[in-house]
Amino acid sequence: MAGRHDARLVPGRTIDPKARRLRVMLTVGADDAVVANNRETEKRFEAAKFDVGLRVYPNVGHRLPSNAVAEFREALRFVLR
Repeated sequence: MAGRHDARLVPGRTIDPKARRLRVMLTVGADDAVVANNRETEKRFEAAKFDVGLRVYPNVGHRLPSNAVAEFREALRFVLR
């Protein structure tokens, strides 16, 4: 959630296929300084064949969106399905 992600921590393609069961949801405000990093992280997870989602909230900086509870609920649904 609005974090800066280190490319060295995203697993590569040679990871155990069972580990790919991990679903990843990235959330960030469109006006946050780390939005580009989150977009790049999404691409790295996709390249490693993980099921990843990215939610970018318009008109939001480094804070929670006004509907944060609903967004957290949707993020949990995504990672737990």
